[in-house]
Amino acid sequence: LKSILDVMSEQGIGTGKLRMIGGGAKSGLWLEILASVFGRTLRTARHPGQSTSLGAALIAGVAVKAFSDYHEAARRVRFAGETAPNDAWSREYRIFHPYYASLYPVLKDSYRRLAELSAETAGSRIRA
Repeated sequence: LKSILDVMSEQGIGTGKLRMIGGGAKSGLWLEILASVFGRTLRTARHPGQSTSLGAALIAGVAVKAFSDYHEAARRVRFAGETAPNDAWSREYRIFHPYYASLYPVLKDSYRRLAELSAETAGSRIRA
């Protein structure tokens, strides 16, 4: 996820505030890890498991002119709180991230081949 955020920044795509939705947003530890990896504060949706449905409803609201535009619709989203990075963790992640970044391209093909092998042998495994 950090690599994706870095690529977006390199391409000049502003990420603004990072907002968390979905099941992972329900875990305080996961939020603290991500905030620390990104080195940024995360905002968590009030109802993270319902965020995709809310997004669809807001888009429909724009389509039927209940909202003048997406900015007006987005102002309806409520957040439960924020998770700040753990400074000590962030320092550690900054130290180790360049090593991860250098290993990923070298291992990428191996990961693909392992996934293919796993898919090929999935049917022949002994099931308990």
